[in-house]
Formats: sequence, C-alpha cells, structure tokens
Amino acid sequence: RAAAHISEAPPRRRHGRATPVTAINMAARRSGSPMGVVAKGARCGVDGCDEEGARSLNARRVEEAGLRLSASGKKAVLCKAHYKEWKKETRDDRSLERARYDRP
Repeated sequence: RAAAHISEAPPRRRHGRATPVTAINMAARRSGSPMGVVAKGARCGVDGCDEEGARSLNARRVEEAGLRLSASGKKAVLCKAHYKEWKKETRDDRSLERARYDRP
C-alpha cells in the first residue's frame, strides 16, 4: 500500500527546482483544484480593466513599466493585452538582464 502512495508523487525534474512534495501539494493535485491565482480566475489588476487574468508578475516591475495598478501587493495579475503592453515596455530591460546571466 505504501508503494501506491509513492507512485502518485509527480515526477521530479532533472534540472532546476522541483516542487517539494508536501501533503498540501499532493492534496491539491488529487482534488483537481487550481493552485495559482490566475487559474482560480483572478481579474486583471490594472486600473479600469476587468478582463480575465493571464499572467501573474512582480507588482514593482509592473509599476516600473508604467502600468497603474488598482491594488497594492507583491504580485500583479495582468490580462493578455496588458501583459503584451508590459512585454513591449520592458523588452530592453529584460534583454539586458538575460545578457547578464548568459556571460561565460
């Protein structure tokens, strides 16, 4: 019976961080309930927008890009249109950030 419980654990990735297998994570996976705020149906956090959320990003980085958020917090949920706008505004910053880590 214990072997059946172990086989229910999700496969671990070889590289990068693997999600720790805890009782809470396993219960959420078994029940089929979504774990992220976007999957739970969060709305876009930009002032005046009520679209369905597509991505969750760091709120400070979203505000630095010039998007005005309606609520304060660590994370900001953006709809597809505002995420596209955020990507356009931060293209140069993100490419510089990637270049920093790609150096040998």
